[in-house]
Amino acid sequence: MIKHMRVRRRYFFAAVASPFMVMIILLALPIFMLAGISPETTRESTFEFNNEQLANRFYPQFKDWAMEDKTPQRDATLCIGSSSMGLWKTIDEDLAPLEVIHRGFGGSQMSDVLVFKDFFNRYEAARIIVYQGDNDLAQSSNIDSFIDQCKTFVKSMHKVRADTEIYFISIKPSVRRAARTSVYAEANARLKAFCDSDDRLHYIDIFTPMLDEAGNPRAELMAADQLHINEAAYALWTGIVRDALGLDPLVVR
Repeated sequence: MIKHMRVRRRYFFAAVASPFMVMIILLALPIFMLAGISPETTRESTFEFNNEQLANRFYPQFKDWAMEDKTPQRDATLCIGSSSMGLWKTIDEDLAPLEVIHRGFGGSQMSDVLVFKDFFNRYEAARIIVYQGDNDLAQSSNIDSFIDQCKTFVKSMHKVRADTEIYFISIKPSVRRAARTSVYAEANARLKAFCDSDDRLHYIDIFTPMLDEAGNPRAELMAADQLHINEAAYALWTGIVRDALGLDPLVVR
């Protein structure tokens, strides 16, 4: 008899507690939402990704950036590119005192940049630095397509902010892709010619200083994989890019 009473009592409390707990949660929900605790109130909601962007393999990276972004940043320098840009871990210090928005995503091509062009547009940055072409032309020799994509990017950025200064870093040579050096050289020449056609565009040559006297990629500037670059190469890039931006040489303490 006592056992049955305990069971009934347990069911009674469960029956009373369940609707009571539901009421508490419903009453507290607006408080949580106002406090920003709800996952639906993250910064991601400030940018709506389209279907093409959602299907792109780099979407997770852009989703993370969207959660931390503050836009627009009209005085900032937006740095876009593939792994050579993404692995530039000291870029904030190397380009000081500029405010840097570091948006490198390894393995990307110029076509991926175009997929997310409206994502980049929303920064309305004063300056944009682009490093692409390395992966684009690693196997393909379609330089026309690459240059056309660069032109499309520029047009898109200037449609939002006409006075944005855009800097294209030349395609770097590497030991692993030494067979592509001549293709990269031709693409760089085409890229420079495009930049020379508009005062708002600038070509930054890191290609020539990364070659030795025989015209081969300098092995001492390569990381262990012979594709990416090491600290010495980034130090070289820093000096060249700072000069292109009109910044004083970086003081090493």
